[in-house]
Amino acid sequence: MNALYFGDNLDVLRKHVMDESVDLVYLDPPFNSKRDYNVIFKEATGALPASQMHAFEDSWHWNDRGIDGVIPFDDGANKQVKRIIVQVKGGGNISVIDVRDLRGTVEREQAAMGFLLLANEPTKPMRDEAAQAGVFKSESWGTYPKLQIRTVEDLFSGKPFEHPRQAVTGLKAAPKAQQQEQMALSEADDDPFAEA
Repeated sequence: MNALYFGDNLDVLRKHVMDESVDLVYLDPPFNSKRDYNVIFKEATGALPASQMHAFEDSWHWNDRGIDGVIPFDDGANKQVKRIIVQVKGGGNISVIDVRDLRGTVEREQAAMGFLLLANEPTKPMRDEAAQAGVFKSESWGTYPKLQIRTVEDLFSGKPFEHPRQAVTGLKAAPKAQQQEQMALSEADDDPFAEA
């Protein structure tokens, strides 16, 4: 074959590779190398050209700032609204680094607490890291672990995140049509953060 194709791999495979002609494809590109890669074509003489074509950028960008959700709550007598940062992680590459990331996000955002919801069981080092973050002491509602880790299975089996239950008051109401849609959704689904 000895050919280099530029384009979407699915399109190239469909147009230029015969069915049942490949036994194995192994890809091992660099990931997050923080480099831009260019396609360089040699001149007919073999010399490198002055121009290049940009192929791809290999850098990860975290546009969400590590926040998948926010739970506001009223911290009691002074009516100060505080926040709980929620991160949701799936897949098998979850580690203690993700707990440290949540801890840093909670500190950066000056939130009261952080919740990490996982698809799989956390490791002991992950639980230890969460415990080292200490506790959040609510003025009116008691003491809660500052960082908490739960699995989806935990939530469905009645082990919710622990947090102050006081509702936030004084927030601007959503438009009427949107409120009705939200009410219909809340009636259809149980709150995974509610106590069993």
